[in-house]
This record gives sequence, C-alpha cells and structure tokens, in this order.
Amino acid sequence: MLIVVLFQGVGLSFYGQIDHDQSTFTDPVITLDGEAQTFTLPTREVSAIDPDDPWWNSNYFSVDSLESKKHTLVVSAGNDRPIWLDYILIKPGTPSGENVSANSGISSGAIAGIVIGSVLGLALVAGALIFWWRRKRATRAPSQEYEYHGTVYF
Repeated sequence: MLIVVLFQGVGLSFYGQIDHDQSTFTDPVITLDGEAQTFTLPTREVSAIDPDDPWWNSNYFSVDSLESKKHTLVVSAGNDRPIWLDYILIKPGTPSGENVSANSGISSGAIAGIVIGSVLGLALVAGALIFWWRRKRATRAPSQEYEYHGTVYF
C-alpha cells in the first residue's frame, strides 16, 4: 500500500488508527521530499471499558518547520498490513518565490453585475407596481355623486 500526498505548505500532520494490540501496528515508511522521516508511535493505555477498541486519530507524524514550497509526502506499508489513514492536516503557506496578490474576494466584474442586476430588478418591480396601480384606477367604477335637494339649516 502506498499513499502519496502532494501539497504546498509549511507544516503537515498525518493521523491514523492504532489497534488495541500494538504488535499488529503497520510499520509505515514515511518520506518527505525524498528524505526518510522518523516518528514515534504514541503509547496507549488499554481501556477498561472496551480493550478491543482501536485508537483512532493517532498522530503518526508531524512537521511544522517546512520551507514554504511544494512538497511530497509518501507513506508506504513496511509490512503486509494496511495503513489506517484517518486524516491529514496541512498548514498552508505561500511559496516565497512566487508573486501572490491579495484576493479581495469578489471581482470588480461580479460587483458590476450585481449592481446592474439590482437596478434592473428594482426598475422591473417599480414598473409592475405602476402598471398595476394605473390599471386598477382605470377599471374602478366612476363614483356616483348625489345631489341633495333639501333645505340646510344653520
């Protein structure tokens, strides 16, 4: 079994499972950028609740002092047992040789599209309201005026 991770960053942590019987532990060979890496298997106390319970999320290997560039991590099984990979954390970094500009998030074209779309949407709603109001006013029955033919006393 072979796991290859290509990443760009300044740090990496590799987490996996350790069985309750550490003698069944897969003895992985870890290389980073072509150099063999050493790691210490975390010790484990057997749980009184379930001694057969595997130990998940064990940190096999960590490094936090990498140069800010592209790296290759290779993990291969040192025996016939599988490697239990839970997850890999990568601490990002910007390569020092590259010119990286700050990204403000939304591009100016997207902002212009949002503004134009909003203005057109409001104009459409206003036009629909004016049309509805004029139509309602035109279809209203003319008001009937009543004449009073009596005497008004003050």
